[in-house]
Amino acid sequence: MFLIVENKGDNVSTLTVKAGDAYPNSMLGDIVIELAKGFSAINLADLPRFVRADGSVVVEFKDDFVGKIFAIGKYKFKENDRVEW
Repeated sequence: MFLIVENKGDNVSTLTVKAGDAYPNSMLGDIVIELAKGFSAINLADLPRFVRADGSVVVEFKDDFVGKIFAIGKYKFKENDRVEW
């Protein structure tokens, strides 16, 4: 999953991706990422580390954060999957 973050504030801010509870590698804990002013693209390559039992991922910002966030996920097709447009 990729997170695209636009920090519109004048100060550096932080984003925390909380550790999940669904997979063993969640024992690695939260990750805190510094966000400079402007756009940041963050690749959560070890996504199972952050997945909760209900399938969600929790992202927290500092209270003074001003901006936008977009999440982009990938879908892996299986052999018998069918997509209709």
